[in-house]
Amino acid sequence: MSSKKTKKRKTTKSKTSKTKSKSKKENLFLVTSRLNVPQRKYCKCLMSVRKTQKNPYPICIHSLRKTNLVNYTLKSTKNAKFQFNPSRTNCILNYDLAKFALEDVQLLAKERKIPITYLDKKKKRKPYQKNTLINKLVTNYLKYNKTQPKKQSKSNKSKSNSKKKTKTKK
Repeated sequence: MSSKKTKKRKTTKSKTSKTKSKSKKENLFLVTSRLNVPQRKYCKCLMSVRKTQKNPYPICIHSLRKTNLVNYTLKSTKNAKFQFNPSRTNCILNYDLAKFALEDVQLLAKERKIPITYLDKKKKRKPYQKNTLINKLVTNYLKYNKTQPKKQSKSNKSKSNSKKKTKTKK
């Protein structure tokens, strides 16, 4: 009987030691980020591959396509929670760029064709600080990636035009 008890104790000790050895992963996204798990994997892949490749998008899309997470149509409701459209995924506004190194932020700015250096008063090139680059990235994204409003159909246009004409006649 005593040998059985010691065996049980050993197994419980090993289970607890395994759970304690897990380390917390650093969260690279904002707390308010509304990206699902595949989108987070995609954005994380982009930042890691960006260090080695000039164009990380095809590599990350291919790696997620292998696991059947990429879906450009999103018409199937069955797996919609676990799939995403990479062209509609907004990584820049969901990154917590303050947690990234300056080099990573500079690479992201280069990819977006944002200058990473400026001329000072003595006409010497100096790199922007990290906070300045983050502000430039966000403003650039908001400026150029606004969603376009849907065009009105012809019938709606004619109705709105006729309303304008009646208002001007009065």
